[in-house]
Amino acid sequence: MPSDQRPQSQWLKSFIVFSVLACVFVVALAGFVVFLSRSVLSRLDPDDSARIARTDVSPDVRLPAETTGWDNVIANLLSAFDQVDVVALAETQGKKVDSDLRLRLIRDPDFPFRAHFIVVEFGNALYQRTLDRYIFGEDVSLREIQQVWQDTTQVTGNDSPVYAEFYAAVREVNQKLPPARRLRVIAGDPPIDWTRMHTKEDIEPFLLRRGFPVSMDRVAVPRGEKALVIYDAGHLKRPAFPLAAAAGQSTVEQHPEAPMPLIVPPIFKALQVSSPSRVFVVRTFTGANPFEAMPQLQGRPELIPLTGVHSARSAVLGEDADACVYFGDTPGADAIVRPDPRIYRDTPYGAEIERRKKARDTTR
Repeated sequence: MPSDQRPQSQWLKSFIVFSVLACVFVVALAGFVVFLSRSVLSRLDPDDSARIARTDVSPDVRLPAETTGWDNVIANLLSAFDQVDVVALAETQGKKVDSDLRLRLIRDPDFPFRAHFIVVEFGNALYQRTLDRYIFGEDVSLREIQQVWQDTTQVTGNDSPVYAEFYAAVREVNQKLPPARRLRVIAGDPPIDWTRMHTKEDIEPFLLRRGFPVSMDRVAVPRGEKALVIYDAGHLKRPAFPLAAAAGQSTVEQHPEAPMPLIVPPIFKALQVSSPSRVFVVRTFTGANPFEAMPQLQGRPELIPLTGVHSARSAVLGEDADACVYFGDTPGADAIVRPDPRIYRDTPYGAEIERRKKARDTTR
């Protein structure tokens, strides 16, 4: 080989060796990451609920004796913000009494002086900017703002008129407030873009991110701020919800549908609170009286502290909530406000709903 070709040949051999070593290093590093993730998961307490229960700290919120009637219920929920950062209010989809409760709460003149943020499950985070514009009084078309609650991961789940009414109520409240005092609503459902969803595999990653704290890409409640959280009761169970909301480090989650554990960073936390004891979880209840030694209510709600409270069947009611708003067993207490079926009948939205349902069942 000519002398002038030897350096080039040596350089080529060195480059090949370096490339092979680099590939080996990358593969080894990937394997280590997977091993480490599985190792962390294997060390988690197999009875996760028991582990959480041992570390939970309930808030020190003391309710006065008079808690019956709408005025007293609202006044006591507002006073809870003096002891906590977050009041988490459970709801049942489309339930009228739950809607009445949150509307009365945000419309109370004292509410803007107690909390600045409202985090809701019934809103797509993809349209947060549209929601901000609407809530702060800007001109937003009906179709634009409907995307906030109609285009969530829950197909048709938020079509009840109670959700449109809620957003309109917050907008109305803000119009009477100075800019610095205006309420901010955070859409808490993952930012799914239905124009890109065609198969079950497209949709599943967003469904995996529905666990609370929710998947917030750029929006979070700053530490120390006060917030009202409105979510389905399944997401707000104490003590899991307060501990998750207060978490400040990345967590490792494993899902049956995912090929490997998911690393969930703190940026996806919808709330940032100082400790679990700064979260007050409130459930709502209708139906037969579940409480011992309490007379049946006649159309008047009552806010009941659940710490140490037992039901007539001796079940501990305070295991997954701190308080309960009981609406009694009067006719209509369980009423669900359902969407008008005409919004689906021979309409573009109805056709889109059918497409989404089909996409959920379609595999590649």
